[in-house]
Amino acid sequence: MNKITKPTFPKTIAQADMRKINRSAVLELLRLSGPASRSEIADQLGLSRPSIKRIIDQLMEENFVIPSGKKVIEKGRALELLSLNFTENVIICIDIGGNHIRGALINIGGEIIIDQIKKLTWTEADENFLTIHHFITSLLEKSRHLKSHLLGIGIGIPGIINPSDGSVKIAPSLNWENYPFLEKIQSLYQIPIYIENDVALATLGEFWFGAGVGMSNLVMIAIGTGIGSGIIIDKKLYHGHSNAAGEIGYFLPGLSHLENTYPGFGALESLTSGKGIAERYKEIISKNYKNNTPIEINALTVIEKAKAGEVWAKELINETINYYSLMIANVSLCFDPEIIIIGGGLDQSFDYLFKPITARLEGKIPRIPPLKRAALSNDAPLLGAVTHVFQKVTDYTVIQIA
Repeated sequence: MNKITKPTFPKTIAQADMRKINRSAVLELLRLSGPASRSEIADQLGLSRPSIKRIIDQLMEENFVIPSGKKVIEKGRALELLSLNFTENVIICIDIGGNHIRGALINIGGEIIIDQIKKLTWTEADENFLTIHHFITSLLEKSRHLKSHLLGIGIGIPGIINPSDGSVKIAPSLNWENYPFLEKIQSLYQIPIYIENDVALATLGEFWFGAGVGMSNLVMIAIGTGIGSGIIIDKKLYHGHSNAAGEIGYFLPGLSHLENTYPGFGALESLTSGKGIAERYKEIISKNYKNNTPIEINALTVIEKAKAGEVWAKELINETINYYSLMIANVSLCFDPEIIIIGGGLDQSFDYLFKPITARLEGKIPRIPPLKRAALSNDAPLLGAVTHVFQKVTDYTVIQIA
């Protein structure tokens, strides 16, 4: 006898979830539109006044919303205006780069209050952890005299994170593999700590504060020591099944790459990241000059040589632009974003490297999204940490209504 499968039905939204959605809508309205009265908030969001009163009362009790003057309406009646309490709610934000660590104390309006950076060379796994721990401690010490409310610490990790336990599956520049980072770092502080991939944070930063403001679907590609991307779908950061969505540095840009394995940096970033461009140029120089003496050079120097007309540099950069064109085509076809934002160290050469791509892809794919240079530069991961922590501590919920 065949087993009868019971039909499944879509789940309704629980009352608690609806409260989160409504609360998030109030926070978003005040974040984007500035001061508003309770009645204006109710009218704009289509919610009842009693519901808005309950939400506002709770947010004021938590010090996320504060009075900000009055608005006089008909017959001299005044309405109390409310604002998001930007200045008194702050977050410690950490950006771990390929050759540096940067930290800042930033309020939820995106204002950087304290900023510090340390240049370094990463070594072995546990030593790198201690470096990060000591850096966070020094930033905490600097911020202790401030009267603002510290909501938490947000850390950008240059690697793939396991969302179930906060361990880092792989971060080649830090020599971390299945490293229990969140467990270890949280045990040292009595403050909530949230971690996220560094490019995902940069994407959130551009989405809330930079080139992606007002968008619902976008991809940000960051090209620096490696290559990564962050994906926003229906206003939410997309992680994928195993939290590895956006690791486009592992794209295979040709059949020959099927013959190799890439346990650390991926095939595409080995060729076209800032480090990859510099290494390829060094190989060309060594081959043509029969010179085994190491030379000091970086990707931006190679680009300047190409602009100046040096043949080897021009050929290398032209090939790199072709690889970038394949990358943009693949991203466009997979996600159909409103825009693609280009960030990272090579965004300084945006016009030279990326403006030719549209012409190269014309007629090859159905739609070429606009390519836009990142607006926040090196601040993007830090401001993304602000976004990430703020969303976590406020139970911020995004719902896309068709």
